[in-house]
Amino acid sequence: MTRRRPVRAAIAFAAAGSLGTFLSGAGRAVLLRMMAHNAAVADGAPDDDRRYLRPDWGRIVVDAVGGASAGAICATQVVRALYDPSYLGVGFHHDTDGTMSGDWVHRIHFETLANRGLERAAAGPIEGPGWTFLSAARMYELLRASVTPSSPVGAAPGASLLDDSGIVAVGMMLTDLLGFSDPAEFAIDDVLGHPSFGCAPPTPSRVASVRDREVRDLGGTGHGEVRRLMVVRDDEGAEVVRRFLTETRRRGRARALHIDREAMSRLAALAIASASLPVGVGPVALTDRAADVERVYRRLYLDGGLVNDKPVSPALQLARWHDMVRLLRRRDADGSFSVEAIREELVYDRVLFFVDAFPDRAADEWVVAQPGSLFDEQRVLALSDAALRDREDRIDRSLDYPYSGVDAFLQSVLTSLRARDLREIAETNARLRARERYIDRLCERGGAGGESGPIMTVERAMACAAVLGRPGGPRLDEDALRRVSALVAETDGFSHLDGRRSVRIVPVFAPANLESVFAGEGMYALGGLLSVDARRHDAGVGEQVAHHVMDALGRDVDPVTMPEAPESALPDDATPVVDRIRELARATIDGQRVSSPVLKWFGKLPLGFDPVRRAVTSRINGLVRGSPPPVEPRQRAGSVPDDESVDDAEPTTDAPDPSGP
Repeated sequence: MTRRRPVRAAIAFAAAGSLGTFLSGAGRAVLLRMMAHNAAVADGAPDDDRRYLRPDWGRIVVDAVGGASAGAICATQVVRALYDPSYLGVGFHHDTDGTMSGDWVHRIHFETLANRGLERAAAGPIEGPGWTFLSAARMYELLRASVTPSSPVGAAPGASLLDDSGIVAVGMMLTDLLGFSDPAEFAIDDVLGHPSFGCAPPTPSRVASVRDREVRDLGGTGHGEVRRLMVVRDDEGAEVVRRFLTETRRRGRARALHIDREAMSRLAALAIASASLPVGVGPVALTDRAADVERVYRRLYLDGGLVNDKPVSPALQLARWHDMVRLLRRRDADGSFSVEAIREELVYDRVLFFVDAFPDRAADEWVVAQPGSLFDEQRVLALSDAALRDREDRIDRSLDYPYSGVDAFLQSVLTSLRARDLREIAETNARLRARERYIDRLCERGGAGGESGPIMTVERAMACAAVLGRPGGPRLDEDALRRVSALVAETDGFSHLDGRRSVRIVPVFAPANLESVFAGEGMYALGGLLSVDARRHDAGVGEQVAHHVMDALGRDVDPVTMPEAPESALPDDATPVVDRIRELARATIDGQRVSSPVLKWFGKLPLGFDPVRRAVTSRINGLVRGSPPPVEPRQRAGSVPDDESVDDAEPTTDAPDPSGP
């Protein structure tokens, strides 16, 4: 039987609009398949048991979840599911109400969530504007009710996918519109100048916040924010999280929450703040309580996806924090960490499940060589003829239609944000491979030159875990293991690799033909809000995609093409949206004091005339069904004449075959 290593999973949910139905369907299926895998491990099933995701994986636990926008809502649902596995609806259809994906199907509806009038509304810590299409307050109440079970939750140790410590870390992306202090803390002797121009004495609050160091803060404002929460099962978990935050000097950067109704309400509020799509939902005001419960702060938030709609890094950062929290629970009375505790807590494989309804398509479609290689006349990849024509068509659409132009802008910004996170992971993996070779050489020499002694620090424990994870590490005697660990910890201090480990990524992406597969994709995923059939279909797509992905882990499988959405699932009535536009216009015309130029423009639209109303409804119906206006064919500047094929055009670069060598 194959030797199986424990697996710790982090899950990141990307932003998706109403296609959160896809995310929820896919996320639910992923969790259910993990549970089936764990059942096979517990049963001691043979390696060919189809319940195994990979035969070399041992028990899987989920210890960190990240979310942005609609993905933050799904992350909140995962937290409930980890403590209350019944929320996954084992054995039920994906559209069963009261389950993770069923709640999206049956409760996320435009008419249910739409604002009425222009008056702002508040619910709990959330205040939402009245001039948006959807009510943030209603969304909060709906989510809070969905993720708060009717009875106390708290899965027993070893049950479901919850870590034995009873702790799961959650990171949510938010965008603080008004900004927050992002200090540049200079030592007091390093700041020169006049006290009237930036050199005022440090305030007591700033000095206290940097542990009594004499510093001056030269200011700075940040807008991207990650809310880090450590949800715990019991008082022991809360205490160890607080100890971790204190000992690692991270106080104020995360908070421990007992899993109860109050915790789920707080998670729901943060998720709605992250999901406050501009004009559609937000901005929204969120009231936070500081450590001093008498002090209350209000912040103005907008969609967290504006800063990073692919929250991969927050999930992995919190996974590292989870390692340190668990390790502190195992500290011996003398303050040291035993090798056995390190082996049990830190020797495992890290896997990130990345669920995304709008992934960037890089193969053979839009990617071309960087501009520098073109100007240097280097050999570059050439687009296929079909991709070239499609690219030209998208350029035309972007120039001729606002809808297409904005769509291209959003895609370019959001996909570049994701590329940044994934590139960092790939670069870290490459650095870790070099570190592994270094560790192997140290193991061969038995750690000559290192210091043998008790493992007293978290950093040293992390280095020890890295050594134990290499083939030669477990064969070392304890003194040699400690010597090698000391040398690795020393180099980690310079390379900043302490606590980091190689990450395997499982992309659970929407199918390549997502525009035709999804029923609710049109008009920035608004379509799903207009039809329960569209949401039911899109959640089912998520479930199917997740099953295909999980079936393929470590196995040879044939490619799969997802069928197009049936006509019956496509939304066909945008009347609620048009009625909301009319309501906004009427309120503006009737003298409401509205300064928004968008609403003033709406107020000038003659939507009271039935012909105009029907035309607008028809146009929006086309958009939500994914039918943008056609581009009139015409000659483009610098393009190939209509009587010449692209193949016959004069090449501008020395381009090899697109298929590559």
